[in-house]
Amino acid sequence: MKRALRALGGIGGVGILIACSATGTEPTGTESKQRAAAIESTADAKLAFAYLKAEAEHIDGQVNANFSGPLSIAGAAGSASVTGSKTSTRTSSSSSTFSSSISDLNVSFAAFRSSASGAAVSGQIRWTDYYSSRTACTSSYCATSSHYSQSLDGTSIDVTFSSSGKTYHDRLTVDAGRADVTSWSVDLTNGAGQKFSFYYP
Repeated sequence: MKRALRALGGIGGVGILIACSATGTEPTGTESKQRAAAIESTADAKLAFAYLKAEAEHIDGQVNANFSGPLSIAGAAGSASVTGSKTSTRTSSSSSTFSSSISDLNVSFAAFRSSASGAAVSGQIRWTDYYSSRTACTSSYCATSSHYSQSLDGTSIDVTFSSSGKTYHDRLTVDAGRADVTSWSVDLTNGAGQKFSFYYP
């Protein structure tokens, strides 16, 4: 939430791994989570953040500007409910042009997975994405300035994913943000209360 407020104020392969039990039947979701590894290192935390961010970006891409919420989005598995706002603006005059796009979305995931290569996510996040560009011209030249920021935060987010043959599952709290071309600054806390602070990527 802290970085979400600051962001707006400043206006390889992954997949769910399904193992077989000794009897040849697939384990239940609960059994799979019990066998999965927790997020226990900064490297694990970076993986978890990358995949959670990918799901948030997927949701943003499914939402049209000026949508009327709540909006329900179906995934390859599960669903997501979206409220909040998304706007796109462009104005121009004889000497200047201004454009902006702003997403401020509250997303409630219910065992949501965007694709077979995505992570399964349950819980609520807030996602913001802000971009603006202004071009001003005189009789002899034009100058352009732009600003870009993003944030992602949420508490008790249940995330399950696999990477390099290893399955991970944990309940995470995330507070992350970036501005312009800088890396993401991320605070991620696992279900055991262990906090990882890092820059991504």
